[in-house]
This record gives sequence, C-alpha cells and structure tokens, in this order.
Amino acid sequence: MAAKLIFCNVPSDNPQNALQFYGTLLGIAPNDFAQAPTEKIESYQHLISPDGIDLKVASRNNPNERITCYFAVDDLDGMLKQLQSIGGNVIVQPAPAEIAQAAVQEIDVIRKSTGGSSAGQQANPEVGRWALVRDPDGNLVGLTQLTSSEARMHYKVDTHRPPFSKEDRDAEKLVKQLRQKVKKP
Repeated sequence: MAAKLIFCNVPSDNPQNALQFYGTLLGIAPNDFAQAPTEKIESYQHLISPDGIDLKVASRNNPNERITCYFAVDDLDGMLKQLQSIGGNVIVQPAPAEIAQAAVQEIDVIRKSTGGSSAGQQANPEVGRWALVRDPDGNLVGLTQLTSSEARMHYKVDTHRPPFSKEDRDAEKLVKQLRQKVKKP
C-alpha cells in the first residue's frame, strides 16, 4: 500500500482556543470535537474527510512542535529505511501507539452491545507503532503502522478504503490532460 494520509496534528499551547479557531475554519462546532482516547495529553479529534482523515488538536509537547501530518504505512521499519536512504532523518524512533484503558473498555462495551463477529474479543490498547521523520527540507512527517482493525477501519486503510468514484477518475484524467498541455519550460 502506498502511504495514506490519516491525520494532521495541530499542537497548541491552548487547545480550547485552537478548537475554536479550527472549528470556525472547518465549520465544526468546538464541542463536536471528540476527546481523543489518550490519558497522556489533552487531545481532541474530528473527522474532516469522508475517506478517514482526522484533524487532531493536542497540547504542545515542546515549544518547537509544529503541525505534522501522519501517514499510515504497511511496514514502518522498511519505510524508515527507504526514507533515510533518500535524505530523511528519523527524529523519534518507532514507539507503540496506544489508546487509554477507558477507551479500550468502551470499545469492549460497544462490541458486546452490537453482537457482531468481534463481540467476544477484547480490544487491544495498542493500535500500532509510530515514528517521526524530518524530510530533506526539515519538515516533520509522522508515520504510523496500524495494527488494530478498528484503527484501520476508522482511517479507511487497506480494504476499508473506499474506491474512487467515476467523478474522481474523470477529474484525475482531466488534470493529467491539463498537465500535458501546460508543460513548464
């Protein structure tokens, strides 16, 4: 699978003000942002695209932290090696991505109440592994290898990814035709 954008993280010294700002920008009421399932920092999220892209607003971890886009990849270690070979620099080594125990318990309650095929399975707090890379221009890029089926479904990764519509394919053809006609010198 090619990498898929799954969320943009907006660090903030005042998450409530940031929710107001980004809520206004995106037409989302600030109280419609869900508290993210973590106990480590104050963090909120909202789906901003039907193909599984979230906006996350979280407490800033350090003064130099900036907006970072995170991409799902199939093989985190392999992708890190590829990116390092073309000038990428790993800033944060791979680490577990986990959700709060309260969120795990809530998932279990929902599974039991829906009675689906996963009703008897206990949720796993680990949703995958993540790392941060600096690209050759110094921009931060987050990479995540999702192992949780719920996370893969939420972010519409792999089999959960919706197919492109006819309109999407037609628009892409038009863009390609325009690129060929407007070649830069």
